[in-house]
Amino acid sequence: MKMVRAVLKYVEFVDKNRKLLLFVLMVVNLLAFLGILKLSINTDYELLIPKDSPHMESYGEMIKRFGSSDQLMVVLEYAENPVTSSHFVEIQQMVEKLREIPGTRIVVSPIPEVIFMGFRTFNTRELMNRDFKRVLEFMGKMGYNDRIVAKGGKYYLMINVTPEASLSNMRLFIKEVRKTVEEIHPEFFMSGNSYLQTCIFDYLLKILFTLPPAAFLIMFLIFRFRIGSGKTTIFR
Repeated sequence: MKMVRAVLKYVEFVDKNRKLLLFVLMVVNLLAFLGILKLSINTDYELLIPKDSPHMESYGEMIKRFGSSDQLMVVLEYAENPVTSSHFVEIQQMVEKLREIPGTRIVVSPIPEVIFMGFRTFNTRELMNRDFKRVLEFMGKMGYNDRIVAKGGKYYLMINVTPEASLSNMRLFIKEVRKTVEEIHPEFFMSGNSYLQTCIFDYLLKILFTLPPAAFLIMFLIFRFRIGSGKTTIFR
């Protein structure tokens, strides 16, 4: 009986103060939403790797050598063997455009920019127009052809992009890299610590801004279906 009386008192309290409780609920949800906007999400891989792991030693060595672990890997996909002068010119144009992006420190091309012959050096692009065969011979001797990977009937080349260590907006930098590559060669993939961390952050934000509203909407639809009135569902 005590339990029944307690429930009846609770129902009576809610019925008498439903507008006030609705207002309080709205304020709490608003404060919760503002709290989500100030939420800081750390997607750093270092948190997931044991400090005594050999991988951490390699990771630390990479940071020591390059000043950052935020390298972006752009993998270009080709339906045919890209060992042609037109494809090489396309790749060189892409590398030049990537170097023009503010915040870029180093761009490593899969194609040599300078070719050595005896005691002379030649610009690769200029030499391609005159003697493409010499370019291929030099690439073969220096191991550049190993950078072209053939798999599943497709061919792949990789460009490494290293941003400045002081870069403040990695998201914008990744967006500019993607836009630059897409304008020249739409078939590509991207990877790298910073890129994956940005993707993880975006997915978490989608979860935060999608699941709670979806849960509220489902609850509202269920109660509206049972009660038969949207207005009654909200105010009662």
